[in-house]
Amino acid sequence: MRRFTQLSAICITLCIAGPSSLRAEPICRTLAPGVVLTQESVAPPAGPLLVNILRVDLKTPGVRICAELGRDVVLTDEAAKGREAIGSLAARHNAVAAINADFFPYTGDPLGIAIRNGELLSEPMAQRVAFGITAGGLARFDTLLPVGTLTSADGTMFALNGINRPLAKDEIILLTPAYGNRTRVANNGVQVIFQNIPSPIRAGQEYTVITGDVQPGDPNAPIPASSAVLTAGGAGAEWLRAHVKLGDTIRLRIDLAPNPLPAGPPRGDLASRSASLRGRIQKSEWADVEQAVGGGPWLVREGKVAVDGVEEGFSPADFTGKRHPRTAVGVTSTGEVLLVTVDGRRDTSKGFTLPELATYMIGLGAINAINLDGGGSTSMVATSGYVNMPSDGEPRAVADALVVYANVPAVTETTDPPLTLIAGEKAILTGPKGPDGQPIADPVWGTLEGKGFVTMNGEITSTKAGSITAIATVGSARVRISVTIQAGPPSKIKATLTASPNNPPDRNMVSARIVDAYDNPIVGATVEISATRGVVDGTPATTDKDGRVQAEVVWDTDKGRSATVRCGQLSAVTVKAK
Repeated sequence: MRRFTQLSAICITLCIAGPSSLRAEPICRTLAPGVVLTQESVAPPAGPLLVNILRVDLKTPGVRICAELGRDVVLTDEAAKGREAIGSLAARHNAVAAINADFFPYTGDPLGIAIRNGELLSEPMAQRVAFGITAGGLARFDTLLPVGTLTSADGTMFALNGINRPLAKDEIILLTPAYGNRTRVANNGVQVIFQNIPSPIRAGQEYTVITGDVQPGDPNAPIPASSAVLTAGGAGAEWLRAHVKLGDTIRLRIDLAPNPLPAGPPRGDLASRSASLRGRIQKSEWADVEQAVGGGPWLVREGKVAVDGVEEGFSPADFTGKRHPRTAVGVTSTGEVLLVTVDGRRDTSKGFTLPELATYMIGLGAINAINLDGGGSTSMVATSGYVNMPSDGEPRAVADALVVYANVPAVTETTDPPLTLIAGEKAILTGPKGPDGQPIADPVWGTLEGKGFVTMNGEITSTKAGSITAIATVGSARVRISVTIQAGPPSKIKATLTASPNNPPDRNMVSARIVDAYDNPIVGATVEISATRGVVDGTPATTDKDGRVQAEVVWDTDKGRSATVRCGQLSAVTVKAK
């Protein structure tokens, strides 16, 4: 009981502290001992903004932050190619909270470093900063150069260019079971299956393995569950053919070297520097790191704004200096980890530039902090629900995430009666109730789908028609409420004039869409289309499930062609042929 009282006091202090010309009545919720969520709305001129802050005390028993991969592997054959929305990921892992992490090329392969429970899953990008956590719970930030080395039985060395990613020209890449269920190596490459390999692969450790045959690449070749595969192309394939044969003993290692960035444009992966370090590194950096994700650029270093977007290869105009949804991770002077999301691209939340985000992180107490992937990827989940509103209108599947684990009680879930709202309408929801039938104070509100938004005070709103599941958790009690969002009244006609099928010169198709104020389709509306110097076939018509109607116009002349769309009291729209 005493522990809970201390946490509550800390939460209250956090809510009223800081540079708070920016803050407007932040709301705090203790998710578990050592994990506190703060949600705040920032008013103009800095805002409007919606910010969610997770403060994670890794010194609290049972509290951990782990790096987790979407689908738990790098690549799959699903449409998302190994990516996963963090709500799904957090639910599968029974986590108390999660945020999105590294950038990705629309597959499940993180662009930068990934270390999960000590296992190196992906090498760092040489010019991008990364975040790591040691086994002792200490936060690390650094730019790191990967230096991979293969040493054949005859003593010849070659570069081990990476781990668990597709091949590029002339490379050798190591694939472990974390990559997925097959190698995906093209037939013009080669592959070597190891007969033995200690698991997992860690940075800074040397492994001695026995090789199988050097075989032609086979994209469907399986990766053994308890071993690994070397894949190679071009010069890498030639080296394997020349220096490796069945039953050979070879040595491999991947080291991480410090890679401070000079001012100016990025200098790339520095292959020449990697070559000069190969076989000479005495101590690999981050060998004691248990969890890590990539990101970039720097936001805060030693308590000062230190945005190095140019050095890390980010556009100053479009990325660094423009307001976007943002995700960040930082650490305070006491070792507390800050996981932060800022919504953007909405009237209710504009997003931050990176200098603004850096200043904000300092205001939260960060002495070091970096940016993570943002935009449509920005997502935060707490106690099973999305507490932010992703800018795509629904959560984006991402390659990896920072996931928070903590000691929480088993939850008993109930369901409240469903609710129907009009798009843009607000309502106050009631959270879980105690044995006396009264609402329990201070629940954590969210949505299962991430398509609407519920404030920590229980106010729900959504501008997108469809179904939302609001969810509130407090202690061991949870309630779900199914909410249907209906389109509002017709607000606007959208119309286009395009070519008819087979493009006859005397015909066009008129397409019209009737929407509400939030661009939701209006179903069943009656639409009339008329034409100047033409005859319209199929009018009036009724809008379909997407709010659309189509009609063909047959023109009497090739000049002055125009069509007008009308729907009830809405302003008519006229479109003209070119």
